[in-house]
Amino acid sequence: MGSGVFELGLSETSPSEMCYHTALSGNNGAMVDSKPIRERVLLQKELTNATAEYLTANQMIVYDYQLFDGVYTAETRKHTWDYIESYSDALTTAVAINSGAAFSDAYYEAVYTDA
Repeated sequence: MGSGVFELGLSETSPSEMCYHTALSGNNGAMVDSKPIRERVLLQKELTNATAEYLTANQMIVYDYQLFDGVYTAETRKHTWDYIESYSDALTTAVAINSGAAFSDAYYEAVYTDA
């Protein structure tokens, strides 16, 4: 019994040659898989963008709640109008339709349309 390399019928190669062949086979494997990898990266990008849009919409809802509540807690008429003028388009529309139920399903659908 001899060395494992010779038992497999492989010739003796230097470590640098082995590194080169390993890198070459890895590169070839990456080239074969490049299209699926590219598609996966693009899908991950889309998911990340969708998540960011969803979080932005949630932040807008929280901000609208603060503005809506601010109208009732404002100490002066000027502050009241400042709050009202800062409403998002979705909240302005919802209040115009029904101020008692401003945060209806229609409001949420409007906010989440782009998310």
